[in-house]
Amino acid sequence: MSSTFTPSNVVDHSKEREWSSALGMLDWDSTSIVFTKRSLIEFLKYTGTTVDTNFNNISKLPRYAKFGKLSAAPEGGASTEGASSEQSSGAAEAFKPSRRVREQPGGTSHMSSLLQGGGEADDALSQAPPKPVDPSAEQARADEKETTTSAEPEEEYGINFSSGFKPTREQPGGKDSLSSFWGTEESVEEFKPTRRVREGPGGRDNITGKQCESMAARCIETILAVEEGTEGLEGTKAAALAQHLRPSLEKINRKVAEWADWGPLKCLLQQSEIKDGIDLLQREFEGAVFRFGVAMDLELRRAQYEFQAFQTATRAELREALQAIIDSHNEMKRLLAISSPQPVEQVMQHLQEELQDPDMPPEQNESFRRGLWELHNKTAKLPPLTDLTGQVELESRHPEFIGSFNDIYTGTWLDKEKVALRLPKTLSDSTIVQKNFQREVSLWRAFDHPNVLPLYGIVYIGKHLYSVSPWMKNGTAIDFVRKYPQANVLKMLSEVAEGLTYLHSKDIVHGDLRGGNVLISEDGVARLSDFGLSKFLTDCNKGLTSLPINPRWFAPEILRDKPLSKQSDIWSLGMTFLELLTGQQPFGHIGHDLVQAISDKDRLVYTNGSGEVVAGTLEGLVDRLVDNFNLRKDEEYREVILTACIDFITSEDLFGMLQWRFDEAEQDTHKHPADRVATQYNVFMVISYWLTRRQLPVDSQLLWQMREFCENAIRMKSSSTMVDKAWDLLQLIDNRPLQDAIPRTPLAPGRRMLTSSEVTPQGLAIALTLLEGDRYRQIMPCDYLANQCGRPGFNNVDAACSVNNKIILWVKQSLLHYDALQHRADVLKFFIHTAKECRKLRNYQSLIAIAIALDSAPVQNLDLTKNYLSPTMVAQLEELVRLPGPEGNHARYRQALTEVIDPAYRDFCIPWIAVHLKDLHSVLHMNKRVVQIKGRPFINFQRYTKFMDRVREIFSLPPPDLESHRKQGQLAYLEDKLATVSLEEGAEDELVQRSQTVQANEVVLKRLRIPERGKLGFAIPKSMRPSVTG
Repeated sequence: MSSTFTPSNVVDHSKEREWSSALGMLDWDSTSIVFTKRSLIEFLKYTGTTVDTNFNNISKLPRYAKFGKLSAAPEGGASTEGASSEQSSGAAEAFKPSRRVREQPGGTSHMSSLLQGGGEADDALSQAPPKPVDPSAEQARADEKETTTSAEPEEEYGINFSSGFKPTREQPGGKDSLSSFWGTEESVEEFKPTRRVREGPGGRDNITGKQCESMAARCIETILAVEEGTEGLEGTKAAALAQHLRPSLEKINRKVAEWADWGPLKCLLQQSEIKDGIDLLQREFEGAVFRFGVAMDLELRRAQYEFQAFQTATRAELREALQAIIDSHNEMKRLLAISSPQPVEQVMQHLQEELQDPDMPPEQNESFRRGLWELHNKTAKLPPLTDLTGQVELESRHPEFIGSFNDIYTGTWLDKEKVALRLPKTLSDSTIVQKNFQREVSLWRAFDHPNVLPLYGIVYIGKHLYSVSPWMKNGTAIDFVRKYPQANVLKMLSEVAEGLTYLHSKDIVHGDLRGGNVLISEDGVARLSDFGLSKFLTDCNKGLTSLPINPRWFAPEILRDKPLSKQSDIWSLGMTFLELLTGQQPFGHIGHDLVQAISDKDRLVYTNGSGEVVAGTLEGLVDRLVDNFNLRKDEEYREVILTACIDFITSEDLFGMLQWRFDEAEQDTHKHPADRVATQYNVFMVISYWLTRRQLPVDSQLLWQMREFCENAIRMKSSSTMVDKAWDLLQLIDNRPLQDAIPRTPLAPGRRMLTSSEVTPQGLAIALTLLEGDRYRQIMPCDYLANQCGRPGFNNVDAACSVNNKIILWVKQSLLHYDALQHRADVLKFFIHTAKECRKLRNYQSLIAIAIALDSAPVQNLDLTKNYLSPTMVAQLEELVRLPGPEGNHARYRQALTEVIDPAYRDFCIPWIAVHLKDLHSVLHMNKRVVQIKGRPFINFQRYTKFMDRVREIFSLPPPDLESHRKQGQLAYLEDKLATVSLEEGAEDELVQRSQTVQANEVVLKRLRIPERGKLGFAIPKSMRPSVTG
């Protein structure tokens, strides 16, 4: 331990030259000297000198005992010299290691002997004879000390051992000091040394002393380690070897303790002997430890060999017993007859464990596989162990199917059953993750339901981990319905729902339900597969690369990073139903790049120089819709996005995003309250705009969603303004179905249904215009878009085209209905005149329908009927049938479209829808759904702006206003006739057959020249009259 000593300013440094150079081994400067506690005490004993304040006897003190002020100011009682001897008195006692003193091997007494040397009697310096002391000088020193103490109690000069100063090993002057010198455990103030002193021979910090201390510590630690290691092994060879090592170590320790007890002088004089002795003891120590280590290693090897031999013998006996059981018919029968399942499971488990040995002889491996299969086959139970390693062989080198989360290979189990091996794509190679996966499979394999695919277990093949399940011969459900269109899809859907219900009852979220994860068994039963895997992989790979998702089947909240849930499974179930019913993927018209633009969470919008939106992410486009609602320049933008959204999402999904914006504003406490209210109010305004614009798509499902939203908003909001707005929206929701209803006006009171003879060409043209006008008026821009984008479902464009196709078919049937040539000619003239009337009304939809019917093959083959027309009528017929011609992009029709025969109908029109659908298609074809900007896909909003511009250009005029004729009976007559017309596939074939029959009759009439004879005034033969005049 060390003490910092600061010289007094009155020290005479000139005295240094008188001191012996041999004593100059300690560092010195004009500021301080650092002493170890040991060296300070020993040298003061040796000199026997007390320094007075006038430094009268300073020349008697060696250089390294120069005094000034001791910097520490400790408290406590005085310490005595006897304390040192008492603390070190046990140094020579026998070595007694204790497990309680690992930090100080051998106990306190032994450590004192190692660190301090022997007691005072053995100290070389303490044995030096004291210098003679003059009694008068002694009295003077005592008086001087008393004077100093009373004059300067706070700052003592010289060394005052009664001050209670106690240096330590860890921190000089602090706690945990070697109390053998001071005899007390009281705490003292912190002491801060400045420089360390190199001590003389025999001191505790001497190199030889350190070697002794290190050697003793190694001996003690080694003995303790051996004792702990052999605890409980009494009577073993290892314990005996430890007992042989102990005497050697104790001998070394005793010798080291003996050297440590020597005083400084003796250590100095015999330093060479100590050094050689330490080297010898070091070699003895290392030799003893080495011999012990070799002996213990050989003993461990022998024990290990004996244990392995025992294990081998035990395994051989077990295999012999298993072999005897599976080879004996009686033993197997006896085993299977046991009522408890435990014995069978125990044998199966033993067989599984043995099959995991890769070094098992092939013959025995084959025999054990056969026995395990027999037990499985006769009990219909899976083996108890989930790990099927050694039982399953991989057959295919390449996957048979590639899924979102699995690659599926083929294999065989126990050489008997074909199985599917599923390799999870993103499963980590971590042992912990693989063990967790095995635990999950252990839970899943316990599921038992006819509509859930059973799991056999897992298998390690190479470094890969596979799950094992039975092979489904009929493949996936979607492939099955495509291959067998006549399959009972409704039964399949019911089975899928039953399987999902069972999984949910077990608190399992499927997470990837779709047609590709529904398998069809050999007997045609649907079974759910890959359940729970997506959620497990998501949990295992948090923070890593994101897992693949199927947005076509996933619920919208999953695309916003919400966790998988039973509710999201229900959404996927609906998408799976749609997939299996249609045979197509949900949203099949949407490409992968569009999916990226839709699922992109960044709210980005790009505009042109005029501020018009040209592209953006879906989130960005919705933000623009909400945030800029009050801007007049964005009014067209609102109409376009609410119309065009059906090309990339459903109207219900778009409304869901608006609802999410409303809820987000309600919960966003970081946003200014005024901004939050503005966002919510704008959402209300967007919904109001949506409901009041009849051209915007609204169906019953969307109205239900809107109603739920408004009712929740009324409960949520306390502001009267917001609540009133929600109530206004509810009123609009109630009124919207009335706006969409097609007017159905019955006959006026007292009027009857008209007969064919009562209907004129003008009357029929009016009826056609009313009927086609009603259908045309119902078509919204979104209907045209849905029709061109191939969206599933029957919309208003389809309805209008269906009515037009019925008119075409009815005209043909009307002409071919009559057997009499004259009647057919009259009907032909009637429809030519009707077409002229339609042209006056600018009803081009019906005009072209009549022209197509009259130009069809079944009608054009009736040459004799057309010959009954006057030349003028023939010319009109030829002009009429040429009108729909495709030449010059339907140039004749487009020319007729510009004509105005009756000025009263200048501002009305029912265009030929079919040809204009081609115009719209060309716009969409030239403007793709997605545009790349800076390498990222964005929704091409210009595609829909140009589409809407073209729709407004083509379909800008309304149908003629003929409401005054609705109740006069012409429309009722037409609707009655069309009600009997069927557009089934066989209808056209029936017309062809009828045309052939009529044509044959005309050939007979023409061969007999019956028409010419009639024109010349000759009587028509009676037998021919039914075919001519009826």
